Amino acid sequence: MKCRLLIVVFLVFSSACSKPAEKTAKRAEKGKGDIVIGVALPLNDDRHFLEGVEMAIEDLNQKGGVLGRKLRIIFEDDEAFKDVEIDYLIKNGKKIAHKFAKDPDVVAVIGHNNSGVAVPVSIIYEMDKVVFITPFASTPSLTNHGFRFVFRTTPTDTAYARKLAMLAKQKYKSILIIAVDDLYGESLANNFHTFAEDLGVNIVGGVHFAPWEDDMKGVLIKRGNLIDGAKFDDIFDAIFLAAEMPKAAKIIKMARELNITGPFFGGDSLDTMELWNIAGEDAEGTIVCSTIINESPELQKFRERFKAKYGYPSEHWAAHTYDTVQILAYAMETAGSTVPDKVAETLHFIQNWQGITATYTFNEKGDVLDSVSGFKVLSKGEFTYDEELNKLVSEYEKKVAEQDKDGYEAIVEREKRKDVDTLEEDGVNLDGNKNKNKN
Repeated sequence: MKCRLLIVVFLVFSSACSKPAEKTAKRAEKGKGDIVIGVALPLNDDRHFLEGVEMAIEDLNQKGGVLGRKLRIIFEDDEAFKDVEIDYLIKNGKKIAHKFAKDPDVVAVIGHNNSGVAVPVSIIYEMDKVVFITPFASTPSLTNHGFRFVFRTTPTDTAYARKLAMLAKQKYKSILIIAVDDLYGESLANNFHTFAEDLGVNIVGGVHFAPWEDDMKGVLIKRGNLIDGAKFDDIFDAIFLAAEMPKAAKIIKMARELNITGPFFGGDSLDTMELWNIAGEDAEGTIVCSTIINESPELQKFRERFKAKYGYPSEHWAAHTYDTVQILAYAMETAGSTVPDKVAETLHFIQNWQGITATYTFNEKGDVLDSVSGFKVLSKGEFTYDEELNKLVSEYEKKVAEQDKDGYEAIVEREKRKDVDTLEEDGVNLDGNKNKNKN
């Protein structure tokens, strides 16, 4: 609470003293020249985020741009998933954010996919009234401050963790949690643990790594006491992994070297071919809860054009980021303006916008509603949608929803009954008249 109050005070004070927002709004109001979007994404990343942005900008400009104006990006390499200390990434992210925020031509920013970076830079964008959309950062704290200019097109860790806990309940008996204690790992692991316990899943324990930990195998042996992997296969039958790449792949590989054979499952950070490239067959069968794309002719055309343009097949994150740019463009068209205030207001009210990957609806916090996530399984080097797992969890979700509804209605009826009992004890009939003394 204290932290949130400090953030609010900081924002009020800073926005009163800062002028970049006014310059940006005035320039955007004129509606002249290119529409400039800042892009803070990792260069040469296996998920192909940047390529998705480039293709979206190219397609929009070929159709005449937005509001009759061409779009142009200013790119900065934020090194989001580089295996370095988070302090370095935050410092770099803030430097990029300040650069974009001070540029009066930049009306929106896409990127900052590392959750640990996205949260601190969001304060900068909110302060200077620049629309900020991340296609990947999933920590709930990003949108918990009531900011107006901060959005994401991926579900939160809370949403992912809830589905993963339901999967654990339906598919496994006992779970070991392995997590890297950075913002992403802690958020996903803690949310999963909470949901899993509520559902009655048996959590046998956890092994946690500091973000800067190098000797992960030693820690895995020491903290988990994993001297004989076969022995521990009797204690748990699956491992929940809350870690970013590439650490996640290294953990899986080390676990296999220790003869730990249980299957791994986790969130969207594992959903990349980098997992296979590093861990290889050790990662076979890994289950991820991630954004799910709807197969369509438009998506197939996108994949074909992507391969023709870049010479290699696309990761699904390319199409997801493509949609992120397109939904920003749609908000500008709908608002009839590129003024950040108007674009942000429009984004908050977008419902059922159909992209090439999914249907998107934003809520008042700037989160996309969780209608775009599901389960995939890594098989022979490729993540594929698993119909059986998704059906299993979907049916269980409906069952839990019904139980919650019945439980809520029962509580309401019980509270009504208490009110009636209280009135009767006070000598009041249900028609509002005082009861007569029976004596």
